Amino acid sequence: MASANTIGLGVGEEQQTRIANFEEAFKKIKEATGVSDLNQIVERFEGQGEKLEHLLVLKEEAEKKIYQLRDERDHLKKELEETKYFGETELSG
Repeated sequence: MASANTIGLGVGEEQQTRIANFEEAFKKIKEATGVSDLNQIVERFEGQGEKLEHLLVLKEEAEKKIYQLRDERDHLKKELEETKYFGETELSG
């Protein structure tokens, strides 16, 4: 049967392991963000949602522009082909 001291040590070791894991995760976050202050890290992560929304809006606008430019390109290609056809017809006629 385990004594109270043994049980206490087990919990202490578990807590130390968890703390070490959190410290390692915090170190990786600091390296990835370039920020060492916890409040700044929190602000950065909170700002990510706003940035994502803004980027999604920009993506949607860019996709609309792509479709618009493709339509314009197709229209101009059609005009060019018609001009070539009618130009050849006039030269041979």
